[in-house]
Amino acid sequence: IRGGMRTADGSLLSVDMVMGSFSRQRGSVRTDLLSGPGLEALGALKQLVHKLAGSGGTFGFWEISDAAEKAETACEAMLETPSMDRWRSIEGHLEELRNAVNGALDGG
Repeated sequence: IRGGMRTADGSLLSVDMVMGSFSRQRGSVRTDLLSGPGLEALGALKQLVHKLAGSGGTFGFWEISDAAEKAETACEAMLETPSMDRWRSIEGHLEELRNAVNGALDGG
C-alpha cells in the first residue's frame, strides 16, 4: 500500500507543477484559459486527477478518490464554460485532495 501512496504523492506533485504553471501565467490563463498553454495545462490536470481518483479507489483511499473525482468534475466544468467561480472550485477541490493525500501519508 505504501507504494501506492508514493504513486499518489508523485501524482500530487505533478498536480502542483501543473497548478504552478497556471500561477506563473495567472493573468493570461484566467482570461483566456481555452487556448494554448492554458488548455494544455488544464487537460493535464484533468488527466492527473482522473488517475488519482482511480488509484485512490484501487488502494482503498476513498478520501483521495472522492476529492480527485470532484477536482476532475470541476476541470470538466471549467473546460465547458470558464469562469472565476469554476476556477475557485478547482482550487478548493485540489486543496481537499492535498489534505487527503497528506492524511493518508500520515497514516490517517
